[in-house]
Amino acid sequence: MGAGVALNLALRYPRRVAGLVLSRPAWLDSPMPGNLKAYPVIARLLREHGAEQGRELFEGTEEYAELERAAPRAGHSLASSQFGRSRAREFAAVLESLAGDAPGRDRAQWREVRAPALVLASRLDPTHPHSYAEILARTLPSAQFAELTPKIEDEGRHAADAQVAIAGFLGRVFSPAAPKEAPRR
Repeated sequence: MGAGVALNLALRYPRRVAGLVLSRPAWLDSPMPGNLKAYPVIARLLREHGAEQGRELFEGTEEYAELERAAPRAGHSLASSQFGRSRAREFAAVLESLAGDAPGRDRAQWREVRAPALVLASRLDPTHPHSYAEILARTLPSAQFAELTPKIEDEGRHAADAQVAIAGFLGRVFSPAAPKEAPRR
């Protein structure tokens, strides 16, 4: 959920942000978007049943089935990452608070973010909608957009695409030859 945290930081403390990499955003400007509706279910199952039994129960939910229908293995991927983490049960509260929040509730404020930004997206990822990344890239004034190979098609290629995009962005924006913005006061 780093894209939301990074955007929130840029909105709240713009002078502390030199640049943003927003990888596969999961929110826009409202809490509890439909793409995150599995998170409170996962949190409840973790709290009530622990990681192992909670995962088994999650795999029988409609939320899991919806993810699988949207993209093959999307439900499996989410279950693996959330139920398979160390101290998964303790993480339940974080899952609930994340889904119930939003990085910035006023899209007009996004236009005030002056830091250069790279917005990464991939298709076939119902938790991180491609359309959210497109909206952020269009709204942030200094944003660049990069499309990644979908993780479910080729996880290695997805990671390589991200590395190339990020390295290129950092090289363009932070190289000694890159034009410098006047310091803000």
